[in-house]
Amino acid sequence: MSSALQVFDGDFFKLQSARITEFVFRHFRNMGFDFAEDVAQDALLQALRMWPIGSTPENPEAWLTTTAKNIVFNRLKQERGYSEKAGAVFESREKWGSDWGAVDWEEVGSGDSTLHLMFMFCHPSISEASQLALMLKALAGLSVDQISAGFLETKETIQKRLLRGKEKLGAQDIAQDWLNEEQMRDRLPTILRAIYLIFSEGYKASTGESLIHFDLAREAIRLTRILLESRVGNTPTTYALLALMLLHVARFGGRIGKQGEMVTLRYQDRSLWDRGLIAEGMKHLEASASGATMTPYHLQATIAALHSTSVDYASTDWARILEFYDLLMQLEPTPIVALNRAVAVAETQGPEAGLKSLEAIEALSNHYLFFAVRADFADRMGNREMYQQDLERAIRLCQSVPERKYLISKKK
Repeated sequence: MSSALQVFDGDFFKLQSARITEFVFRHFRNMGFDFAEDVAQDALLQALRMWPIGSTPENPEAWLTTTAKNIVFNRLKQERGYSEKAGAVFESREKWGSDWGAVDWEEVGSGDSTLHLMFMFCHPSISEASQLALMLKALAGLSVDQISAGFLETKETIQKRLLRGKEKLGAQDIAQDWLNEEQMRDRLPTILRAIYLIFSEGYKASTGESLIHFDLAREAIRLTRILLESRVGNTPTTYALLALMLLHVARFGGRIGKQGEMVTLRYQDRSLWDRGLIAEGMKHLEASASGATMTPYHLQATIAALHSTSVDYASTDWARILEFYDLLMQLEPTPIVALNRAVAVAETQGPEAGLKSLEAIEALSNHYLFFAVRADFADRMGNREMYQQDLERAIRLCQSVPERKYLISKKK
């Protein structure tokens, strides 16, 4: 067997960090959120040091949670003499059993506890921006760079949001906040948005060597399924989000070539798409139509369905896709939605019309996708100078290795 670093990729460690952090904070809230994050980090560092080549544990999750338990115990014991908070927790350990054996450390990452923490993060005293940043960091293990890419914000802005959110989490009223069903329903939209952002990073990694973070996509789907099993989360909007994610995941097999290269939608082998997941996604999309409200998830899922059920690229109903993007712009006029709409405009009305649509998206003037799409339009228009300039700028701005390689391959 190979080393731990080879067996488990970064996604594995990110998710395990998130689950250990969640569990430690839930049981030892008065020690603070930073304490929980430090325990998780130390447990993972021990794993990287102690899992030598050829001897990774058979159950790495159990190994990590046991290690986290020992770290918590040792830290509280060391701090007992000078920390009232640590002393209070240490003295009350009898409720867990003399050796904390009564604590269900295998419960790390369990659905109910994860959702409880997510709803707690959405306390009204914390701004929505900080709520989302906290959930992405704590529950999905996303880095500040990844979060800033998802929000199109600076790293400094995200760091400030995380700091303010953590300060609020230290308040006793939040830590002990047990929600009723009405309060949970009020917070559900933010939960769904956080899950969607987790999935978005899984669907297309903003940085690094991988095009897709499979574990992040799976985690987002897992959390959504858990929501659907609860009374508060079983809503048409949740069904729409699950449909959207399944219809995208179904096409993962066609997005990466035999050499690991990125394959665009036009050239994907559609026989590699998972028809079972497409069918499940369509079933959930149908279930989402039971409500009276149309949400961005409904529209995005419908667009994904149109792509997923097209026999080939040429038969894609771009006119209908453009109609749904027009509706989506009314509900969620974000720069990325506007960019995708411009692609649909180019497919239905030609690259010149697509280029005109791009001109209105000032917020993406420093984003590689803006220039990659504009380069494609220029290529189709036969404007070689514009094509080369925009392609070079897209390459410079792109932080994803597979996407950068793809862009480089387009040089002429």
